[in-house]
Amino acid sequence: MITLVNPFTRRDNDTYLPQWEVCEHLGIASLMGALRAQGYQCAVVNAYLRELTESEAVDAVLQTSPSMVGISILNENYAWSKAFAKRLKARAPGLPIVVGGYFPTILGPRVLDDCPEIDFVIRGDGETPLVALAQATVDQCATLDQVPGLIYRSGSGNRSTTLPAPPELDALPFPERDDASLAIRILQTAGASPAMRLMTSRGCSYRCSFCNIVEYARQVDGGRRRVRAHSPEYVCDQIDTLIDRYGIRSFVISDDIFLDRSGRSKSRVEAFLDELDRRSTRIHFACQFRLDGFDEKTFERMLEGGLVAVACGIESIEQDTIDFLQKDTTNQVQLSAVQALSRYSDQVNISLYMLVYHPLTTMEEVAANYEFLDALGYFESNPDSSITRKMLATELQVFRGGRLEAQLSQLGLLTDDYNPQALEPAILPFRYLDPRVPQFRAAVYADQYHHPEVPTKLIFERHLDDFLRRPGPARAELANRWRSGRGPLIPLRTGAQG
Repeated sequence: MITLVNPFTRRDNDTYLPQWEVCEHLGIASLMGALRAQGYQCAVVNAYLRELTESEAVDAVLQTSPSMVGISILNENYAWSKAFAKRLKARAPGLPIVVGGYFPTILGPRVLDDCPEIDFVIRGDGETPLVALAQATVDQCATLDQVPGLIYRSGSGNRSTTLPAPPELDALPFPERDDASLAIRILQTAGASPAMRLMTSRGCSYRCSFCNIVEYARQVDGGRRRVRAHSPEYVCDQIDTLIDRYGIRSFVISDDIFLDRSGRSKSRVEAFLDELDRRSTRIHFACQFRLDGFDEKTFERMLEGGLVAVACGIESIEQDTIDFLQKDTTNQVQLSAVQALSRYSDQVNISLYMLVYHPLTTMEEVAANYEFLDALGYFESNPDSSITRKMLATELQVFRGGRLEAQLSQLGLLTDDYNPQALEPAILPFRYLDPRVPQFRAAVYADQYHHPEVPTKLIFERHLDDFLRRPGPARAELANRWRSGRGPLIPLRTGAQG
């Protein structure tokens, strides 16, 4: 038995609908599909959905009598995964543990050095390497150096094998959805309509600095930022299978980006919708897309095809911030898209998300973003919901191993206890150039805690008025401070765009 683990991560991102958050792990489901296609028995322990502690997860894993255990790791759950691996190895010393995912792909050798209980790291798409590793460790019919995309200990150091070519996505078996029923029950218990996750593509062609996808691509695909897509037939075959099996016609498309501004992306989306029409398959679906990819004709076609919810990142209305985050767009393009998108608010649930707090934020930017959302009517439709609270509290996450770590370190904006050699914390705290901003954020938090009966909007506005009256550095002065004196930002490894 090969047992795969989805680590526990707090489910508190209420910016989205519940269906975005309560879900299977499609990566693990795809790995199980690949393993079972080759005759291996496998199981999943979903500590995320079941909200398991490290100890409880170890008990659940050992009940499956595993011959190998795999863990899919993100920055958000590395600490849990490390503690879990230590507990598991203490109870089953000879049990091989392999990890994969964004975090270990980017920081593989350091993961092995940091956690001796982890035996192997798989980089990139895991289907082919994991099957090969099972052949080497479970069946012992291959050697480790024959496993592609593997990092493992050899002698006094680590050894890496050559990465495999990215798999042809349509050649992969369908994901094995062992956790689908559990996710459906959790949603139903919470009073939410059940929905299932679906992926039509892998990858993203953009380079936003708050996302590690560029560094991931540099590690596994020569720096090419490209989208690899399933055919419409493959996706619709999977949809038909899921409808037959679970009777559910609501789906969350979990692509890194479902629709971008390229003609190729729009053609792919339209081909998918055409295939649904050809089969007379009626579904409801949610997705996320880039605001600068909004196209009225394509969007209306998506509505006809069953679109019911979208999530789009605007990050900020300030161009300096958009440039700092390397969104490769303009505030005017984004604001025009928001204005156009808002005309459909009676037909589709729209979630906008902003990075209200980041190292270069000023109180003036906080106010400008708030006034924009208020003028848009965002708070009228969500007067005091958790969505509003999250929207007004979202702080930039600085992932260890990503480009922002290097950039903010160079700018002196990481905290004094920052250790570049460590792996924890895997999400790094930072300093603000405008000292009013963290004080404001703390004041809003404290007021929300002590006065839960007061609407969040009123709390935010009262503190906003107070802190805007306090003297602070001007935006131009802040811009000069981070653009000069410390040298230019570290250049990006952009690679070739696919």
